[in-house]
Amino acid sequence: MNWLSLAQNLPLGRTSRCDCPECGEGTNTNAAILNHSTRGYSLFCHACGYNPFQDKGIQTLDELKRLKELNEQAERYTDKNVRVPSDVTENIPLAGRLWLYNAGISPTIWKEYNVGYSESLQRVILPVYGSDGELIWYQGRAVHEGQRPKYLNPTVPKDGRMFVSCNRTPISGTTTVIVCEDILSAIRVGKAASCLNSDGNKYIGVSLLGTKLTTESINTLSNAKRIISWFDADAAGSKARAELYKAVGIFTTVNSIRSERDPKRYSDQDIRRYIEGALNGGSI
Repeated sequence: MNWLSLAQNLPLGRTSRCDCPECGEGTNTNAAILNHSTRGYSLFCHACGYNPFQDKGIQTLDELKRLKELNEQAERYTDKNVRVPSDVTENIPLAGRLWLYNAGISPTIWKEYNVGYSESLQRVILPVYGSDGELIWYQGRAVHEGQRPKYLNPTVPKDGRMFVSCNRTPISGTTTVIVCEDILSAIRVGKAASCLNSDGNKYIGVSLLGTKLTTESINTLSNAKRIISWFDADAAGSKARAELYKAVGIFTTVNSIRSERDPKRYSDQDIRRYIEGALNGGSI
């Protein structure tokens, strides 16, 4: 029986294990995870990364009703105290794990950054901490097909809050800061660039939690030895790149990276290659 037939026999929302048809057929290693979700059927192999997906087509009435309830709940969502949902757990279901895996985030990394899952919101929770370890922000990321909006945030002004991949390292004249839009990209570039660190320079990934600069974030970023902007390849990303250069270019050196995909979609080796290219003359 092939992987798709096995997945189709699973109850909705359930997972199972099997040999990977690409790298482990007949080995009894059970390295691949099968999943039956509202959207379709999938397989993910931890060994080789094989990740086929079969769209299930039209959703059932029960599935559509549940999705409608989740989206209505998101529209009503408020949090004026910046507290993660009380039911956040480190036990992330397959849909959330696949989203993290596809961004190059391993279990070791997501545990390091206290990434979790809220069953009540049906979202992966991405916490943001300040330099003293206090929670200052978080995002609830939709990981199920049809969930809207993509992110849920606290319903208070964001001000100058940013995600910093190494939040105990102050942004100063000995840091090169790679500025991205989203948290996972900031984690990936911070991790990948760490081997480039030297005594006089440390590389840090920073997420603006979007594309908007504030007076507070400009003041903080202006302290860096060098800024490398790496925004998405769309109109909002282009605007953010230009605004960042205009805001901090008079205080520090600003370079930029332009790529077809988000930083988190590249290998560590490719991320370092892009960064080194920017250091060798890539500028806005």
